Amino acid sequence: MRRYNFMLRILLICLLSAMYLPAFNAAEAVEQTDQNQPTTEHEALSKYNGDWKASVRMGSSNKAIEFTGTAEAEMILDGRFLQISVAAKNGESSAEARYILGFDRRHSKYQVALMDGWGTYFVTATGSMLEDGSIKLYGKDDDPHMKKLGLGEKEFAIQFRFADDKQFTIEIFYIDTRTEERRELSGMVYSFERG
Repeated sequence: MRRYNFMLRILLICLLSAMYLPAFNAAEAVEQTDQNQPTTEHEALSKYNGDWKASVRMGSSNKAIEFTGTAEAEMILDGRFLQISVAAKNGESSAEARYILGFDRRHSKYQVALMDGWGTYFVTATGSMLEDGSIKLYGKDDDPHMKKLGLGEKEFAIQFRFADDKQFTIEIFYIDTRTEERRELSGMVYSFERG
């Protein structure tokens, strides 16, 4: 009897699953697979593979702090994402960061994840290529410290400027959400030159 109840349950699950599963369409499966493959946007990012000299400037005034070091950029996950790992120093202080930049074909948008040695979290941003060829991405961070200061949710922009395959920069802007014009304030600039 137990075996009969078990088999009946299995049969019922199979029948219910079949009712809710869409009909398999081989053409759609191939199209979906093609949509998941890297394309020209990913190929363009692959030009930045390799070793780089890196400098990092924190702040935009004459009190800015400068770090110097190296970076390694490589395409990961079969050419889907450009990973940039930065290690720089200023005396005993260090600036370490990792950017993972890719192009989401589903939404035709660039996406980046950024993590660095100044926090225990990462942020993400989404954006597009601008007319000048740079990639600008916008993100938000629900930062408890900012809320405690009465500043609300932190908003930022990350801009990749690819001059050529021998140099590029990444600039981080903090968006002043307290004003209507939402000024973008430069907070940090990473500069890269072929090593």
